[in-house]
Amino acid sequence: MVYDICVVGGGASGMTAALTAGRRGARVLLLERMDRCGKKIPATGNGRCNLSNTHLRMNEINNRQSIRENYHCGRPGFVQEVLPLFDMKDTLDFFRSIGIYTSCEGEYVYPLSRQAAAVRRALEEALAALPNVEIRTGIKVSSAGQKGHIFQVTDGAQTFRAKRLILSAGGCAQPALGSDGSGYQLCRDLGLRVIAPVPALCGLTCREKFFKDIAGVRVQGRVDLYAGSKALASDQGELMLTKYGISGIPVFQVSRFAAAPPKNGRPLTATLRFLPQYTPREIAAMLRSMAENCSWTSAAGLLGGLLPEKLGICILRGCGIDPASSASRIRESGFEKLSRKISAFIVTVDGTTGFEHAQVTAGGADTAQIDPRTLEAVSVPGLYITGELLDVDGICGGYNLQWAWSTGYLAGRAACGGNR
Repeated sequence: MVYDICVVGGGASGMTAALTAGRRGARVLLLERMDRCGKKIPATGNGRCNLSNTHLRMNEINNRQSIRENYHCGRPGFVQEVLPLFDMKDTLDFFRSIGIYTSCEGEYVYPLSRQAAAVRRALEEALAALPNVEIRTGIKVSSAGQKGHIFQVTDGAQTFRAKRLILSAGGCAQPALGSDGSGYQLCRDLGLRVIAPVPALCGLTCREKFFKDIAGVRVQGRVDLYAGSKALASDQGELMLTKYGISGIPVFQVSRFAAAPPKNGRPLTATLRFLPQYTPREIAAMLRSMAENCSWTSAAGLLGGLLPEKLGICILRGCGIDPASSASRIRESGFEKLSRKISAFIVTVDGTTGFEHAQVTAGGADTAQIDPRTLEAVSVPGLYITGELLDVDGICGGYNLQWAWSTGYLAGRAACGGNR
């Protein structure tokens, strides 16, 4: 049989593409390597599924600065062209059409049930209701090609044929849930350039041995990532200190730059800025005042008024001050050392926690080869690339799922010749 459309990959963008094309009457084959489609969806948004972000409404999308701040791409203009064609409002309409209603918490958009599993179930049931959509699970596509005007994909034992092919196989992040990076080779099989994928939205491993003593600490602050003296990225919020290094949403936001730092041999470091709302001089003044007013307290007790205990002890030791000593014995130079260390706690970054712990992949099919209106490969008519397989990655907050819905919808519509 020759299908109208074959979709490789049953994740968020692949299910959206298959449903969109199926609703327009196309004969669709959806191939998924796992035993069920949408395995990664229940893991999103801490199990609540952050579907989108209110900054991705049409008026916000038209702000180029908003795109630069929220998405990374070799060609930032590509994202700017894609998202207005299927924005947050379109996404909410799409999900209402399959029985998912939403509400917002600040800028974050969630299903009313706050259950990511409900989103997967709704997509599965909507697909199952279409007699012209066939889903096959447990199929690991190993190669792709063309014979004449027909696309052919194979898992080594079977060959599937279709007039048009949508590659939605995802990136490398969280391979246990189905993203093994095999989609990049399928892109190469069909002549597309692929920018080397690296982990994004993950923790950073650090060299210092003291992390085993401060593991479990959560603290508000800012992280600044550097290659030598060159600033790479910065973000602020709740930092998590772990036995391997640093984590938390601010660290996730800058992690892609640690995964692919400038190739000039400069050391990679992260400066953690605790109490970033205060200057070093103000912090020193607070410590001095507390030491004068609470002369009975220990040095550890002194810092305990500003920072979590384990972190305070670590900083004291780093400044050569005994945590058990009296706060009244700290000299002026000690207050200055402490304030500088609190304001700029520098650690050496060895790398990331890898694809196993990453939420998304940076890199992928070069968007210079893709028509942003349809997601069709310019040099391979009838081939469409969606979602994480493209060289586009967003920050935390619903941006990556919105990218999946948008690209899946546009590719599904274009592949069956439909108009908006």
